[in-house]
Amino acid sequence: MEQSESTVNNSLVFAVNGKRFEVSTIHPSTTLLEFLRSHTPFKGAKLSCGEGGCGACVVLLSKYNPVLDQVDDFTVSSCLTLLCSINGCSITTTEGLGNTKDGFHPIHERFSGFHASQCGFCTPGMCMSLFSALVNAEKILRPEPPLGFSKLKVSEAGKGLLQEISAAVLGIAPLLMPVKVLQQMLIWRIWGLIPFGERVIVKK
Repeated sequence: MEQSESTVNNSLVFAVNGKRFEVSTIHPSTTLLEFLRSHTPFKGAKLSCGEGGCGACVVLLSKYNPVLDQVDDFTVSSCLTLLCSINGCSITTTEGLGNTKDGFHPIHERFSGFHASQCGFCTPGMCMSLFSALVNAEKILRPEPPLGFSKLKVSEAGKGLLQEISAAVLGIAPLLMPVKVLQQMLIWRIWGLIPFGERVIVKK
């Protein structure tokens, strides 16, 4: 019996920021980061350490879990994630959260408002880590927070950013004092004592 034409799709199919990609030929060692920066306009994720330690390449990966019948959302280091491993998944980069054309996400606005970006190289990864923490906090069975608040706890947000913060301040003792000052300024701004963008001189 003559075999009919195969209907099996051997291509990789995935989405990046809602845009469908279908890749039929790719080297097995190609990473997600390489593809993002070489074949898409989404270049927020960057290569720094190349070992998954700095967080500059962090993106959100969403994958359907057929056992639990739900979508699992978690961050991955795109510099270590092979492109062949994300078939059927959805990837969200910092451009998927917000951009100059569609408007910025509140996370972007907070990072900018509190001057938390430092040089800005790994800020996209920090934003994605915090966004992942927010998304997963909403899935936890907790009492509904007051209007305008999230279910995310401060400790959970800290864990989400721990990787990037550690990479930024590890071995750089002079940065610790400004971090403490920024913490106090954060409290002052929350109380409305200091508006965003206003400089504050703190004496030692």
